[in-house]
Amino acid sequence: MRRQGEGFRGATRFDSRKSELGSFEDCLAASEFSALQLAALKTVSNEKEALAYNGKVPLVYTNVQLRNWKVFEKLNVHSVHCPGSFFTAVEMDFPVSMGVSIYAEVGRPVRDSLAVRYCRRRCDSPGQATSRPREADGHAVVERNIRGQSGRVLGDGGFDPAGDIEAITVNRWPHGYAYEYNSLYDPVCPAGQAPHEIGRQPFGRIHIANSDAGAFAYTNEAIDQGYRAVQEIVAKPA
Repeated sequence: MRRQGEGFRGATRFDSRKSELGSFEDCLAASEFSALQLAALKTVSNEKEALAYNGKVPLVYTNVQLRNWKVFEKLNVHSVHCPGSFFTAVEMDFPVSMGVSIYAEVGRPVRDSLAVRYCRRRCDSPGQATSRPREADGHAVVERNIRGQSGRVLGDGGFDPAGDIEAITVNRWPHGYAYEYNSLYDPVCPAGQAPHEIGRQPFGRIHIANSDAGAFAYTNEAIDQGYRAVQEIVAKPA
């Protein structure tokens, strides 16, 4: 799509055999904030800073098969959040039964195993304390931290990090999620002044629609932000 006078000129495809040019007065940029930075659409300094603040969040999800799930029952916990630790969260995974593999439940044998998810996420925005997941963190580093952190978190429930871990799988998601604010590290902003709200301000006739614009990394937020951006256009004087 290219600029043409006060509007934009682009191709609208109707079928696989032909395309027809149309003239548009407004358009949506449904892209990541980082793409808007690269496109240099934002020229106001506070808007550029806002786009940079809401960077993508790479994740490392590590699934750990525990020999004895009763440790969670003894501690009366489902999930544990660990700011500043190698893994920022340790939680029981969703119960799934498949074939002969039946998820553990109350009343089943004590030695039924359980999958526990360990999450490591980037925490290097302004004021945050821990570092982003690194590809250089090899499996030995991950396993050592799983055993050490598991012992500290679950030890009072009788967990043995040397004998109660049956399997470990490491899943690295470097593409990242939209940044979601953390009240431990991020400042509390007045309505309309949060980085994602500043960064999504229209640039001329370009309106911003993506999950980054809502600081929430899920499809429903992307849909909501698309609707908001369309309403910005509809509300403009004819």
